[in-house]
Amino acid sequence: MDRGCPASRELPVLSRQGRRRPDGPGLHPDPRAERQHHAVLHTHYGPYQFPEKIIPLFVTNLLDGLKVPLYGDGGNVRDWIHVDDHCRGIQLVLEQGTAAGVYHINGDAELTNLELTRVILEQCGAGWDRVTRWRTARAMTGVYSLDDRALRALGYAPRIPFAEGLAATVAWYADHTAPGGSR
Repeated sequence: MDRGCPASRELPVLSRQGRRRPDGPGLHPDPRAERQHHAVLHTHYGPYQFPEKIIPLFVTNLLDGLKVPLYGDGGNVRDWIHVDDHCRGIQLVLEQGTAAGVYHINGDAELTNLELTRVILEQCGAGWDRVTRWRTARAMTGVYSLDDRALRALGYAPRIPFAEGLAATVAWYADHTAPGGSR
């Protein structure tokens, strides 16, 4: 039996404009909350991720001998970032960011879901026969990345190359998977 994942809500490219505002009565802006950043969490990868996210889902399914679901034509483009690089970005914003600044944290690995699937299959020693194509009711092709110029102006750059980070992530899941797929 395959572990599937529901199609996630797709987010457009985010701009550097806008701030969060209190959503309810009696909520007032907290100056400490004005130093913030926005990030699209489904582009993170690394250890300890929930298995419904694409990378841990694909890796754990393949390690368990299961198939992986590829939605639509696989043309969605994501910019992947290792969780350690994301944490470094947050730390940099806390230390050097300006109050009320918006800092998007991006990676350096733009891949379509089809390209990502190929890389994960290679890392896990599996072939395309382990992929189940899922047709979708809506177009699943788009580019989902962030404008991270403000953070890069502070000197930020990801340090973990995608191939290295993905190999470490696959190894982590292999080391933390018990026979039968329990984690």
